[in-house]
Formats: sequence, C-alpha cells, structure tokens
Amino acid sequence: MKLTRTPNKRPLDVEYIFRSSLASPILPLLIAIIMGTSDLYARHPVITLIFLAATLLVLSCRLVIGSAYFLFQRMGTPTAHKWSLGLNYLSAMVFALFSTFVLTRYGLVWPGYLIIFCTGAILSITPVFSVLPSAGTKIYTGIFLFPLIAWGGVSHSFQGQIIAALALLYFLIATRVTEETRTWVSGLSLHIAEMDKKASALHQKNKTLEKGLIEQDSHIKTIKAKKEIYRQAFQTSPNPIAFNRLSSGEFSHVNAIFSSQFGYTREEVIGKTPLAVGLWEEPTAWETYLNIMRSHRWVTNFQCRFRTRDGESRSVLLSSRRITLAQEHYALTTVNDITEFSQAQSQIKHLTRKIILVQEEERRRIARDLHDSVAQDLSSLKITCSSLLDGPISASVLRSRLKDVSSVLQECIEAVKTIAYELRPPILDELGLPTALFRHCEDFQRKTGIEVDFFSAGLNGIPLHPETEINLYRLVQEALSNVLKHARASKVVLRLVASFPDIIMRVEDNGVGFDQDKGKGKGAKGMGLRSMEERVHLMGGRLRIISSPGEGTALVIRVPFNMSEQELEEIYNEVGSVR
Repeated sequence: MKLTRTPNKRPLDVEYIFRSSLASPILPLLIAIIMGTSDLYARHPVITLIFLAATLLVLSCRLVIGSAYFLFQRMGTPTAHKWSLGLNYLSAMVFALFSTFVLTRYGLVWPGYLIIFCTGAILSITPVFSVLPSAGTKIYTGIFLFPLIAWGGVSHSFQGQIIAALALLYFLIATRVTEETRTWVSGLSLHIAEMDKKASALHQKNKTLEKGLIEQDSHIKTIKAKKEIYRQAFQTSPNPIAFNRLSSGEFSHVNAIFSSQFGYTREEVIGKTPLAVGLWEEPTAWETYLNIMRSHRWVTNFQCRFRTRDGESRSVLLSSRRITLAQEHYALTTVNDITEFSQAQSQIKHLTRKIILVQEEERRRIARDLHDSVAQDLSSLKITCSSLLDGPISASVLRSRLKDVSSVLQECIEAVKTIAYELRPPILDELGLPTALFRHCEDFQRKTGIEVDFFSAGLNGIPLHPETEINLYRLVQEALSNVLKHARASKVVLRLVASFPDIIMRVEDNGVGFDQDKGKGKGAKGMGLRSMEERVHLMGGRLRIISSPGEGTALVIRVPFNMSEQELEEIYNEVGSVR
C-alpha cells in the first residue's frame, strides 16, 4: 500500500490522519456539555440540534476515514489526508459559528468562559495546525489559551481563577501530549515506511516468484507434453518395445504390440526375466545379450529366436540402447520380427538351388538329345562318307548312298531345330505369343491325339515383355505336359484373354483330377505344379488350382501387363485389335 507520493511528508500525513480520527468525538462532546450546563437547548432547541447533527455527521465521516485507512487499509494516504483536512476545516467552522451564537446570546458569563476555554482546547488538539513543527504547535495553542489565562489571573472571581488554572494546566498537558503523540506517530510512520519497503521488496520477490512459477509451469507443461508424446510413441510403435533392468534382467515395461505379437500380457512379463517367462529359446543367447548390454551402451541387430505363448518359434533382431532412469540402468529394446524374411531367404536359397538343378537338368537333356540324335546321325554320315572313299563304285550305288546322306542330314537339321525350339521358340519373336501357343497346341494335338481347344482375345499385335511371353509359353508347356502325364484326359480347353490390368490364362482338362491337399504335398518331377506357382509368383501374378478327383483340373493364371492402361490403349488403337 503506497501511503504518499512524497516520502519526507509521510510521517506528518499519517500523524494528521491519526490525530484527526482521535479528535473526532471531542466536538460533539463539548456541544453536549454546553447544552447540558445551560438552558441553551430550552431557549433555542432547533438551532442547537442543527449544530449537534452537523458535528455528529462530521464525527461519523472522521471515524469512517480512520477505519478505512488504519484498520482495513482500503484508502491511500493522500486521499485520507485530503478528507481529514476538509473535515477539520468544517469542524472549526461549525464550532466557530456555534461559539459566536452562544456568546451573542449569553455574553461573557460561565458558559462563555467554558466556550472560550473549549475553543482554545479544540483548536490545540485538533490537527488543523499539526502540520507545523512542535514549537509552532505550542505558539498557536498559547495564542488561543493566553487570553483565558490572563483574564482568569486578573479576575477577582473564583470561577475565573479556576478557568485560568485549568487553561494553564491544559496548555502544559496538551503541548506535552502533542509532542509525545508526534514522536510516537513519527516512529509508527517510520516503522510503516520500513514495512512498506519490505512489502515492496516482498512484492518484487513475489513477482519474481510468480514469473518463476509461470516459467516452471510452462516447463512442466512442456515436460508433460513430451512425456505424452513419448508414451504415445511407445504404445503405438509398430515394433515391439521392452524395458529391462540391467541389474536383474527383469521386464519393467512392454508396449501393446509386444503383448499382441508374442501373446504375453503385461502382467505376465512385468517383474520377470525373459527366461522365467519362456520368451527366449536359448538361455545362452540371453546371457550373451545381457552381458553385452551391461558392458556396452548399445547393440544392433542381435539375432535370436523367441517363443510365443502359443509355442511358435519366431526369428527376431534386437536393437537395444542402455539408458538411465532414476539412477538405474535399463535396456531399451526394439524387436524386429524377421521370421517371414528368414523364411523368404530360405525359400530364395531353395529356389536358387532348384534353378541350378533345373539348369543342369536342361543341360543334360540338351547333351543327351545332341548325343542320341545329332551325334549318332553325324557318326552315321561319317561312316557313309568314308565308305565312298574305299574304291570305285557305280553311279547307281553312289546315288543311293547320297540319298541316305541327304536323309540323315535332314534328320540332323530337324533335331537341331527341335532342340532350338524347345530352348526358345523363334515363332515367339516372329509372330507373337498367341500364334506361338496356337502352333504348340497343334503340335501337341498331332503328337498325342489329345484335342486342344485354344482361343485368344485382346493380345494379337500387343508387344509383351519377352520375359512375360516366355514364362506364359513355358506355363502352357508345363500344363499340357502335366495333362499328358497325369490327367488321362481326352480334351483340353486353353483360353488366353487380355483383361487390364492382367493377362488371364485358363487351362482346363476333362481328366481324372486330383486331391489338391495331397497333390501339393507330393514331390513333383520337372517343374510340376509347385514350380508353376513359383514361376507365376516371380511374375507378380496369381495361380489358382481347381481340381477334385474325377472332375478334371483347371488352372487359372493372372499376371500383370507391366504397362499403363493409356499405353495399352494406344497400342490397341495402332494395331486395331478388339478387346
């Protein structure tokens, strides 16, 4: 609370307000004494009541100001000083008017003596002149009381002497009380000023603390936000995450995906080691991992095997980092399940070995075909040509042997063409896939006697990728070969249709069919159905097998075009093909 704008006037201001509040009951009391010791009220009731009401109103205002300033501290020093000064002037004017009225009515008699005495007293006690130094207060008090003291001294009446004695006694007491009051109030004011300084310092410290609390609150909110972000990241991570105490190896936290992926709830793993839970298949691997984390700050791609709650074995990679929480070391571990990846790697190795075996088998077949057909025919030609050099022969014999040589050479040419055709039919590059398949179906029907109903739509004139063409051609070869070997069918229906974004091929026979579950489990010779599935998968397509015993077999193959619809539409417009 700020008491005044001018620090060096603050004690006087406070003293003025204090004395004004203390002097407030005196004026109504004096008027009441005068009214009680005289017949003034009986002679003039209205006027005396007006004066009394005015003084009581001033009394109430002074009490309100003193209470608001000293008790409740709801009013500042300048405001309280200003109101106190105004009320004091009003009090002096009211009492001066009252005194004038009484003196004019009574003259200088006993009530007049009392009024003169009370006038000096009230003007000395009232803080009208309290802004003056103590010497000034004495002078002004003496000026008002001296006439009364002098009159009483020269008066021969007993009453006048008593009044003079009382005035002198009051002068001494009033000046002394004024001095003591001033000293006490000055000390109080200095104490208030000191307290005000301390309050100001405390207020400044309070502001600093408030600012610090605001900053701390902001930091706390930031920390809570980051904590919530980390919690959400921990709980919603797509990979399993776990916290383990490095001192004991026990789980302290696991996220939801950890429980979902491995089947163990939080309650089942918290406070237990992975070995106690049964998560790690190999205890030695767990000990190795734990020792690495105790001696290193992180470990990356530590491969091991986990066992789920259902008993399924999973291959995982662990990436861990050592962290410190509440002066305790933890291992923050992210688990990456690579079971499918490992299976894919194993399948790739298996396919690679199979491709190598197929390549070797193809080389042996080519070598066998060359040895059994071409090599034998060339040997026969060599023998025939050598016999022509043994001696003279007749023209008819020479002509007969040359015919044999020509026949053998033709067989060699056919054999070489057959071998080359089986490696990659030239007709694929010359006339396209539909025509090549049509020729192959004709040859198959002619050689085996099995009817082949072939139909193609939307692929005439479409430049397919060479890999797509040869794979589709090999799939048809293998499908017809399986029909010949296993189906005991009399008819095969082959359909090849372009239906963007796929090429759909359907091979259906009316043979004996088979049980699909048992068929998939058998080891197939050559490529077989399993090899067909792998070939289709490598092309990014899908193979569906429909078969049951006695109902024949149908293969539905879908492979992508590997070109956009706009590019395909432009090709259709150029070749004029109907989809």
